[in-house]
Amino acid sequence: MKSPAFSEFRAEMDRWDEASAVMKKREKIATLLGTNELVLFFKKNNEVYGSPEEGRLIFARIKNPEPGDEKWVDEATFSASNLSKAIKGEEVEQIFGSKDLKDIKIMDEDTALTELAKQTKNVDDIKTTTSIEPSDSPEAPDASPAMSKLGDDK
Repeated sequence: MKSPAFSEFRAEMDRWDEASAVMKKREKIATLLGTNELVLFFKKNNEVYGSPEEGRLIFARIKNPEPGDEKWVDEATFSASNLSKAIKGEEVEQIFGSKDLKDIKIMDEDTALTELAKQTKNVDDIKTTTSIEPSDSPEAPDASPAMSKLGDDK
Protein backbone atom coordinates (compact mmCIF):
# COMPACT_ATOMS: atom_id res chain seq x y z
CA MET A 1 0.00 0.00 0.00
CA LYS A 2 1.47 3.33 -1.04
CA SER A 3 0.78 6.60 0.73
CA PRO A 4 1.01 10.05 -0.75
CA ALA A 5 4.59 11.32 -0.60
CA PHE A 6 3.60 14.29 1.57
CA SER A 7 2.59 12.16 4.54
CA GLU A 8 5.38 10.53 6.55
CA PHE A 9 2.91 9.69 9.27
CA ARG A 10 0.64 7.93 6.77
CA ALA A 11 3.63 5.95 5.47
CA GLU A 12 4.40 4.84 9.04
CA MET A 13 0.78 3.80 9.51
CA ASP A 14 0.95 1.76 6.29
CA ARG A 15 4.08 -0.02 7.53
CA TRP A 16 2.33 -0.72 10.83
CA ASP A 17 -0.72 -2.14 8.99
CA GLU A 18 1.52 -4.41 6.90
CA ALA A 19 3.44 -5.61 9.97
CA SER A 20 0.17 -6.22 11.85
CA ALA A 21 -1.16 -8.32 8.97
CA VAL A 22 2.00 -10.45 8.96
CA MET A 23 1.78 -10.91 12.74
CA LYS A 24 -1.88 -11.97 12.52
CA LYS A 25 -1.05 -14.51 9.81
CA ARG A 26 1.80 -15.93 11.89
CA GLU A 27 -0.44 -16.15 14.97
CA LYS A 28 -3.14 -18.09 13.10
CA ILE A 29 -0.56 -20.43 11.61
CA ALA A 30 1.10 -20.90 15.02
CA THR A 31 -2.30 -21.87 16.43
CA LEU A 32 -2.66 -24.56 13.77
CA LEU A 33 0.84 -25.90 14.45
CA GLY A 34 0.50 -25.76 18.22
CA THR A 35 -2.84 -27.54 18.43
CA ASN A 36 -1.44 -30.48 16.47
CA GLU A 37 1.76 -30.91 18.53
CA LEU A 38 4.11 -30.85 15.56
CA VAL A 39 7.83 -30.94 16.32
CA LEU A 40 9.53 -31.76 12.99
CA PHE A 41 9.22 -29.22 10.19
CA PHE A 42 10.65 -29.54 6.71
CA LYS A 43 10.24 -28.39 3.15
CA LYS A 44 10.01 -30.60 0.10
CA ASN A 45 9.13 -29.33 -3.38
CA ASN A 46 8.17 -25.89 -2.02
CA GLU A 47 5.62 -27.45 0.34
CA VAL A 48 6.01 -27.18 4.12
CA TYR A 49 5.35 -30.32 6.18
CA GLY A 50 5.05 -31.02 9.88
CA SER A 51 5.25 -34.24 11.85
CA PRO A 52 4.70 -35.13 15.51
CA GLU A 53 7.33 -36.66 17.80
CA GLU A 54 6.90 -40.18 16.41
CA GLY A 55 7.78 -38.96 12.91
CA ARG A 56 10.77 -37.03 14.23
CA LEU A 57 12.16 -40.14 15.92
CA ILE A 58 11.78 -42.27 12.80
CA PHE A 59 13.30 -39.55 10.62
CA ALA A 60 16.30 -39.30 12.96
CA ARG A 61 16.79 -43.08 12.94
CA ILE A 62 16.60 -43.20 9.13
CA LYS A 63 19.02 -40.28 8.84
CA ASN A 64 21.52 -41.76 11.35
CA PRO A 65 21.05 -45.54 11.32
CA GLU A 66 22.79 -47.88 13.70
CA PRO A 67 24.98 -50.65 12.28
CA GLY A 68 22.82 -53.48 10.98
CA ASP A 69 19.77 -51.25 10.40
CA GLU A 70 20.10 -51.20 6.60
CA LYS A 71 16.99 -53.33 5.96
CA TRP A 72 14.98 -51.42 8.56
CA VAL A 73 16.03 -48.08 7.03
CA ASP A 74 14.89 -49.21 3.57
CA GLU A 75 11.45 -50.18 4.93
CA ALA A 76 10.91 -47.47 7.56
CA THR A 77 8.48 -44.65 6.88
CA PHE A 78 7.08 -41.69 8.74
CA SER A 79 4.08 -39.54 8.05
CA ALA A 80 3.87 -35.78 7.88
CA SER A 81 1.04 -33.37 7.24
CA ASN A 82 1.25 -30.98 4.33
CA LEU A 83 0.96 -27.67 6.18
CA SER A 84 0.93 -25.66 2.96
CA LYS A 85 -2.40 -27.31 2.16
CA ALA A 86 -3.63 -27.49 5.77
CA ILE A 87 -3.66 -23.69 6.06
CA LYS A 88 -6.01 -23.69 3.06
CA GLY A 89 -8.37 -26.14 4.75
CA GLU A 90 -7.20 -29.31 2.98
CA GLU A 91 -6.16 -32.38 4.96
CA VAL A 92 -3.20 -34.04 3.27
CA GLU A 93 -0.94 -36.51 5.00
CA GLN A 94 2.02 -37.94 3.14
CA ILE A 95 4.35 -40.86 3.85
CA PHE A 96 8.11 -40.38 3.57
CA GLY A 97 10.96 -42.87 3.58
CA SER A 98 14.71 -43.06 3.12
CA LYS A 99 14.48 -42.27 -0.60
CA ASP A 100 12.88 -38.91 0.21
CA LEU A 101 15.64 -37.68 2.53
CA LYS A 102 17.73 -36.09 -0.23
CA ASP A 103 14.81 -33.77 -1.12
CA ILE A 104 13.89 -32.83 2.46
CA LYS A 105 15.18 -29.57 3.95
CA ILE A 106 14.73 -29.45 7.74
CA MET A 107 13.61 -26.15 9.24
CA ASP A 108 12.73 -24.87 12.68
CA GLU A 109 9.20 -23.87 13.66
CA ASP A 110 9.84 -20.15 13.18
CA THR A 111 11.11 -20.69 9.64
CA ALA A 112 8.09 -22.90 8.91
CA LEU A 113 5.81 -20.11 10.18
CA THR A 114 7.54 -17.60 7.93
CA GLU A 115 7.32 -19.88 4.88
CA LEU A 116 3.63 -20.59 5.49
CA ALA A 117 2.89 -16.89 6.00
CA LYS A 118 4.50 -16.16 2.61
CA GLN A 119 2.20 -18.75 1.00
CA THR A 120 -0.98 -16.92 2.07
CA LYS A 121 -2.21 -13.61 0.73
CA ASN A 122 -4.19 -12.46 3.76
CA VAL A 123 -5.13 -13.63 7.22
CA ASP A 124 -8.69 -14.60 6.23
CA ASP A 125 -7.30 -17.22 3.80
CA ILE A 126 -5.87 -19.26 6.69
CA LYS A 127 -8.06 -22.08 7.96
CA THR A 128 -7.25 -23.08 11.54
CA THR A 129 -10.09 -25.53 12.08
CA THR A 130 -8.35 -28.28 10.15
CA SER A 131 -7.11 -31.11 12.32
CA ILE A 132 -3.95 -32.56 10.89
CA GLU A 133 -3.63 -35.44 13.31
CA PRO A 134 -2.69 -38.79 11.75
CA SER A 135 -5.72 -40.76 10.66
CA ASP A 136 -6.87 -43.85 12.58
CA SER A 137 -8.54 -45.35 9.52
CA PRO A 138 -7.52 -48.86 8.39
CA GLU A 139 -6.15 -47.44 5.13
CA ALA A 140 -3.72 -45.15 6.95
CA PRO A 141 -0.20 -46.53 7.28
CA ASP A 142 0.85 -47.20 10.83
CA ALA A 143 4.37 -46.20 11.86
CA SER A 144 4.06 -47.97 15.21
CA PRO A 145 5.93 -51.17 14.17
CA ALA A 146 8.88 -49.03 13.14
CA MET A 147 8.67 -47.17 16.44
CA SER A 148 8.81 -50.43 18.42
CA LYS A 149 12.23 -51.11 16.92
CA LEU A 150 13.54 -47.71 18.06
CA GLY A 151 13.90 -48.86 21.66
CA ASP A 152 15.31 -52.31 20.86
CA ASP A 153 18.84 -52.93 21.98
CA LYS A 154 21.08 -55.04 19.79
